[in-house]
Amino acid sequence: MFVVNRICRLSLLITVLNQFELISSYHETSTTTNEYLLPTIQIVLLIHPYNKAQFLPHCLGSIESQKYTKSRIRIKLITERIFYDESNDPLYREPDDIDAILDEHIRLNEQTIRMLKRWLRENEDVYNDIELSIVNIRLTMDSLNSVTYWNKDHYSRLIDYKNFELYQSFLIWADWLIFLDADVILTNPMVFRNITSSDQVVIAPMLKSFNTYSNFWAGMDDTGYYIRSDDYLPILERKQPGKFSVPMVYSCVFINLRRTASRLLTFDPLEIQQLIDEQQTSSWKIPYDDIIAFAKSATLNGIELYVDNSEIWGWLPLPIIENKYSYELTRQTLIDLELESLIEGPSFPISSSLEQYVERRENFDTLGVDQIFVVNLARRPERRKRMEQCLNLLGIRAKFKMATDGKELSEEFLRKHGIRALDGYVDPYHKRPITFGEIGCFLSHFRIWEEAHRENYSKIIVLEDDVRFDWNFRSQWLQILDRFEKLSNEYDFLYLGRKLNDGEYDKEEIIDDLFVRPRYSYWTIGYLLTRNGIEKLLRSNPTNRMIPVDEFLPIMYGSHINETLTKMFHIKNEEKLNALSLRHLIVSPTHYVGDPLYVSDTEQSDKVDSNNDEKSSLQIDVDFDERKLNNHDKHGRWNIQPPPSDDAVKNIQHLDL
Repeated sequence: MFVVNRICRLSLLITVLNQFELISSYHETSTTTNEYLLPTIQIVLLIHPYNKAQFLPHCLGSIESQKYTKSRIRIKLITERIFYDESNDPLYREPDDIDAILDEHIRLNEQTIRMLKRWLRENEDVYNDIELSIVNIRLTMDSLNSVTYWNKDHYSRLIDYKNFELYQSFLIWADWLIFLDADVILTNPMVFRNITSSDQVVIAPMLKSFNTYSNFWAGMDDTGYYIRSDDYLPILERKQPGKFSVPMVYSCVFINLRRTASRLLTFDPLEIQQLIDEQQTSSWKIPYDDIIAFAKSATLNGIELYVDNSEIWGWLPLPIIENKYSYELTRQTLIDLELESLIEGPSFPISSSLEQYVERRENFDTLGVDQIFVVNLARRPERRKRMEQCLNLLGIRAKFKMATDGKELSEEFLRKHGIRALDGYVDPYHKRPITFGEIGCFLSHFRIWEEAHRENYSKIIVLEDDVRFDWNFRSQWLQILDRFEKLSNEYDFLYLGRKLNDGEYDKEEIIDDLFVRPRYSYWTIGYLLTRNGIEKLLRSNPTNRMIPVDEFLPIMYGSHINETLTKMFHIKNEEKLNALSLRHLIVSPTHYVGDPLYVSDTEQSDKVDSNNDEKSSLQIDVDFDERKLNNHDKHGRWNIQPPPSDDAVKNIQHLDL
């Protein structure tokens, strides 16, 4: 008996010591960041039965990635299991592909539920609590692939879910309540910590999307509908970072339950309508909509809604139009959204327990051409990493070509390799000679042309590492290539992205709905070259009278506006590029002049002394107005560098720079 008592006492002592050690360890880690415990958070995640399945691993992954004490977080997951019945509508006619639609919806519905169950199992011991609620509902067949899913019954369920969770959060004494849509992807790991440090009753982190869509309105009329406001774009574009009072927030909404005013909020439009009728302040009827009711409940009770644009917090897609929903369209939307995210920051997080549900491309190709080259400076590894991520998302196999770095060039180096800037060239905008960065850029493209010629490639694509891909890039390109190849063999150059210098696109000759003949244009961010075009560029022998590459190309296709400069290159008609440009450009720069993250490795470099061999007697100002040249040599000829020789391409040596 004595031994038993000693064992019991020892066991109790060990338990107490273990508990003390856990408490001490917890306080030790928590007090290193804050002397107070972080606020408790209740997250309510409402998941569509099937059309959020592809977003779910990223949405849940973004919750996992938050730098917030997980024991301070409770999570409620709510979704629906759908059962379909025959339609009661005598006029309803089943679509021909009803079986395929039905199978896809049921498959995605079951996959959504499996993912949620798996995520709960893997994380229930990590968070304070995770609860999964699966509501069985019956729908008629006419709700398939139609807007009838979003009917009054659906909104009723949605309103009930939200109001119940709002009141339940009061009962469990949560400090903050977050209503989160399942297609919201938070890429900033400090969202929870930063937003819950606010004192506002209701606040939302501003989310980015396509075009000008976001998760807030800057204007709303008395009836609860959206109106345009001059305040919207400055907030969206983060002209002035901060917190802004707005009439509507949704998709990712933080409610401060420590503020007593939060008890006045509701998602029920019937409650709001009753309040309006009692106050007799208006005769209008509120729409039967949860987010409009929530916004109106705040307004009627003097509660301001705020949006925080101080950081790039995360992303959300455009609303899915139910009658246009498809699995492939949603997958493409997710790819395009992540491509946009990579311009500003990191790739989308993925839940560690749901990686198997994320589709990854297995077959990579070169988009129907022999090779795709990506120009990248060795000192810009972050650009290479971003491009590698973009190409992986698009299923593109490309070769990275180390660019010639203008910072490593010198006058002596140029003389040694027989490279000479065009004597007297002046940049049309900055009124300066060519820079070493511009020479490095030209040589980077030139070396690609040489390699393509040596490898006997028939078509190549050249991309620079700061390129932004248009939506649905891959499908667009396959259609473009098919049409380009059907035109004829006469075209040997195609701009995928460019800037028309005078902006007057309506003056360009239209070939068809996809192509135009380009006028004087800049940029080499993306273009296609055929073998014939490669040979023409190399035969022009540009290295002994070098100008920026985006000035050189318009000379080669005969559209440069400066006749004097064009004459100096003396390109015969048969040697000119037969160039086209896309009407709808499918690549563009990630950043433009004036953007905070804009960097130019060509502009921000030293200028070349064009008089490095002898005194210049000619100033060539490549401006939009023709300049008269009065200087000539004793024989009465213009003092210009000679036209290229008739040497074959095989005699042009590779510049290993």
